[in-house]
Amino acid sequence: MTVKLRTKKLSDGRISYFLLYYNPVDRQRRKEYLSLYIFIKPKDELEKLHNKETKALAEKIHAKQLLESQEGRFGFDSKRKIEIPFQAYFESLVEKRKSSNKNYATWKGTSIILNKFTREEIKDDRGCHHHQPSTLSKFAADPRSP
Repeated sequence: MTVKLRTKKLSDGRISYFLLYYNPVDRQRRKEYLSLYIFIKPKDELEKLHNKETKALAEKIHAKQLLESQEGRFGFDSKRKIEIPFQAYFESLVEKRKSSNKNYATWKGTSIILNKFTREEIKDDRGCHHHQPSTLSKFAADPRSP
C-alpha cells in the first residue's frame, strides 16, 4: 500500500491537505482528509508561520501513516493488530508450528495447559497470582509432575 500526501485548492483561497492511500493488489484508492489548511498567498508573518507549522504537521502525519503501512508489508506487528486476546494469539502460534513435528507437541501441550487453567476470564485485579496456589497444589499432589 502506498500513502501519499496531497493538496487540494479550495474556493476560499486556502489549500487543504489529505492523504491518498493506494492498494495495488485490489487497485482501490481512499482519501483521508486531515482538516489542515494553509493560505495560498500569506499576507503577513503570522500566516507564513502558520503555513510552515501546518505543512510540518501534515508531513509528520504522512510519515506516521507510511510507517504503519510498511509495518504490515514487512511483517512487523502494528499496535492496532496487537490488541487481541492472548489465548487467540497463542493458538495462532500453535497453528503455525503444525508443520514442525518435533516442536508442535510442546506448543500444543502448553496450549492445553493454558486453556485448562484459564477457562474463565479473570475478573479481579489479582491477575495470575490468584491461580498460583491452586495450581501449585495440583502439581504437588500429582506424583508424575516434575
